[in-house]
Amino acid sequence: MIKNKDSYTIPYFSNPGNTDLINPKIPPGLYNEQGKSINGGTVHITKTSPLEVSIAYSKQFKEDFFLFLNSRSEELVAGGKMVLILLGREGPDHIDRGNSFLWELLSRSFAILVSKGKVEGEKVDSYEVHFYAPSKEEIEEVVKREGSFEVDRLEMLKIDKDEDEDYKLESHGTKVARAVRSVQESLICHHFGEGILDSLFEIYGKMIDEEMNKEEIRPITLVLVLRKL
Repeated sequence: MIKNKDSYTIPYFSNPGNTDLINPKIPPGLYNEQGKSINGGTVHITKTSPLEVSIAYSKQFKEDFFLFLNSRSEELVAGGKMVLILLGREGPDHIDRGNSFLWELLSRSFAILVSKGKVEGEKVDSYEVHFYAPSKEEIEEVVKREGSFEVDRLEMLKIDKDEDEDYKLESHGTKVARAVRSVQESLICHHFGEGILDSLFEIYGKMIDEEMNKEEIRPITLVLVLRKL
């Protein structure tokens, strides 16, 4: 639908699994007055993180998701729909086994490299993952507050481990590690240099396999369909 010669709107928008579009920036609340991380020793929200860490991530997500919706509302016609697929969590607890274990294991993988002298501990302390897994309630809250859309559909899916024929050739941990690497690689390279990537994600993939062999862990995916008001 043409609005004028310089702008236009569209009837449909989709992010097929591309969570980079709405992953939050690193929250400024993660650092104290001296500029040091209050989440030292880990790269995301874990059991050892102070409460302020999850509060800071939640606040940043809500700010960024609000701006994302506001921008998309200018591109969609009234009645147009937007489909978003993103990793999420089941409830208010940020330590959701379905997704938080991925970042716990990444932190432990970094710790192994620190113990081997391949990475400086201070470097790890100052690194935070650009990622947040929202709850359904957080999404609904932001959608309502922004006001340009209504929730047409919001479903939570638990993803089963891939058991196709290729599984025999490549472990599940290796596949997950490659997926996480594809998202985090540029940020890790910028912060640590590219020299650690192969060893980091090799350790990481093995750790994922070990954890998955102990218990069934099913990551949470949220499917969100919004309609432009």
